[in-house]
Amino acid sequence: MRLLTSPRLVFLTTIRTTWEVERYLPTLASELSARAVVVDHVQLRERFHSLPLVALPESFYSALLPEARRLIERRDPTDADILALTLRVSVPLWTNDHHFDGIAEIRTVTTAELLALLGL
Repeated sequence: MRLLTSPRLVFLTTIRTTWEVERYLPTLASELSARAVVVDHVQLRERFHSLPLVALPESFYSALLPEARRLIERRDPTDADILALTLRVSVPLWTNDHHFDGIAEIRTVTTAELLALLGL
């Protein structure tokens, strides 16, 4: 949350990624409840939508989808959209997903690295 609420950062994502998160919110709410954190999926959805995210449509990065698919196809083809967006905006991708390791066309930054860079 310290990262997501930092006034020094703007977070870009794909609309597709927001759909994936939304689809998972009821499961996340159940998992949190099992750990004695009382929250329902409606509350989680409200919190998710309050985050400072800029969700971009596929049309913004679609020209780079073929290259992204080529780069990630053997690792995890479901990551092609976020990779295409990263290629389009030429900024580091915040991820702990090792499917992006070694892709020379992008730079990744982990949560720990980002926290250290921001002194959080």
